Amino acid sequence: MIIRAPVMMIRDPAMTTLAPAMAIRALRELMANSSLPRRIIKETQRLLSEPAPGISASPSEDNMRYFNVMVLGPSQSPYEGNLFNYHVHPLV
Repeated sequence: MIIRAPVMMIRDPAMTTLAPAMAIRALRELMANSSLPRRIIKETQRLLSEPAPGISASPSEDNMRYFNVMVLGPSQSPYEGNLFNYHVHPLV
């Protein structure tokens, strides 16, 4: 798996979650795409239904094997209040 360096840093904590409609649409598209391994579908369902605090992940609209991940900087750290956007690509 390749995790690229942050491509965006935002100082707006209100932007820490993806819109629920976007996550639901992504999950429906993922489930409809039968070419994906069942493991990826199950893990994506878990990511969307049980999000970790301060972390938001969703499949890319262009390729359901790629993920867009947003991480809120930890409190009481130099990164507090910042939002980091990553693109995660599996090694194939």
